[in-house]
Amino acid sequence: MKKMKLIETMLNLEESSLGQEIYRQLINPGGWEKGHWQETRTWAYCLAVDTSSANPKGILLQFVDEVTTYPLDFSNFIHGAQPRSLLDAQFLLEFYRRYYRVETPFRKKGLSALEALQEIHFKPNMLMDGLLSETRGILMWDDQYFQLLQYVPEGRAYGKDLAMRLGLKSGSLWKSYMETKVGDELLHELIKKRSPLGWTTTPRLPTALNLWQYLTDVGGD
Repeated sequence: MKKMKLIETMLNLEESSLGQEIYRQLINPGGWEKGHWQETRTWAYCLAVDTSSANPKGILLQFVDEVTTYPLDFSNFIHGAQPRSLLDAQFLLEFYRRYYRVETPFRKKGLSALEALQEIHFKPNMLMDGLLSETRGILMWDDQYFQLLQYVPEGRAYGKDLAMRLGLKSGSLWKSYMETKVGDELLHELIKKRSPLGWTTTPRLPTALNLWQYLTDVGGD
C-alpha cells in the first residue's frame, strides 16, 4: 500500500488544478471563484495529503500577499514538534498557520516556527495550564476564551454576547473584566500572556484529522 505524502507548496489558484481542488474542499464546494468572500488574491499557501486512492485531502489553504510568506518548512516543523494526539496536531497546524502571518517577538528574533515553539515558557498557573492543555498554553480556541470570561463577575448575565460586549471596552463590564483576578494575577494579563499569536479562533478539526492520518501513516514505518 502506498504511503501518504505531505504536499506543501505555494500556488496560483488561477493556474493550479491542485489549488482549485483544495479550495473546493476547504472554502467553496462550488469550486474556484476569484472574489469569493471579497478575496481578490490568487496566490495561496497549500498543505494537503496525497493518497493513492483519491484526490489529495486538503489540510490548509491560506491566501497570501507574497509567495515568501511561508518558508515551506511544515514537514520539519510537525515532525520536530512531535504531536501527541489529534488535538495536539490541530493546535500545531494553527500555530504554524499563524506564526508566519503575525508579527511577534519570536518573528523579530528570526526564529523558525519550531524554534519559537520550543522557546515559549510561562509561569505555571493551575487554571490556565489545565484549560489550555490542548493548545500547550500558547493560544486559545474561541470556547477556551469564553470559558475564561466566565470568571468576570458581571459577565454572566451577558451569555454569548459577552465577548462582543467586552470588545466595546466601555462601562462597568469592562471595569469588572480589568479588575478580575485568578489567584494573584489579573485575568486580562493572563489572557494576554497566553495568547502571544493574537486572536482566538475556531479549531480546524476536520483538516487536522487529515494531518493526523498522515502522521499516523508515516509513523508506522
